[in-house]
Amino acid sequence: MLFNVTADSRGYVDLKKLTFRVTSSQNATVAEGTEWNSCTNLGQENKWQVYDRSEPSNLLGAWAFYAEDGRICDGENANARLGYAQVDFEAGTSGVEEIGAGQTKTYAVRLDTTGASAAMDDSIRLDIPSESQLPYGGDLLVSLLWGDDNTGQNATGWYVRNLPVLGGTIGY
Repeated sequence: MLFNVTADSRGYVDLKKLTFRVTSSQNATVAEGTEWNSCTNLGQENKWQVYDRSEPSNLLGAWAFYAEDGRICDGENANARLGYAQVDFEAGTSGVEEIGAGQTKTYAVRLDTTGASAAMDDSIRLDIPSESQLPYGGDLLVSLLWGDDNTGQNATGWYVRNLPVLGGTIGY
């Protein structure tokens, strides 16, 4: 998935967190917990990458994963279907992503969907949801977290135009 982030000409934007809604299908009948799109399998940080397209070798952020109901993917939710993947730019080695005044950066997300079956017509789609499309809000799961010198440092997707951003569906 490719997406752009643009800062207003009056000032910079710091991109802190961004959440992707994961819509997927698992059409084969398999043992619980072995589905390719479960928290256990698809919700692994080594399967997800986000980077600025102008610097593809510089991976950004650290990932957190949530089930479709918005609960974090751990313990009792390990076998649930992955519903959200959130990248935290502040937690990554490069820190917050700053987009200069009047500038646009294009980002790319890549993920490893090993286990999806072409024979069973599995599919996946990534979207950037609006805040109202999330199962619950707050600091844990937000559409995006950003800051600038005008709005403040912890603004959410409620202050962003053009959400949701809909990705294309990949059918296997």
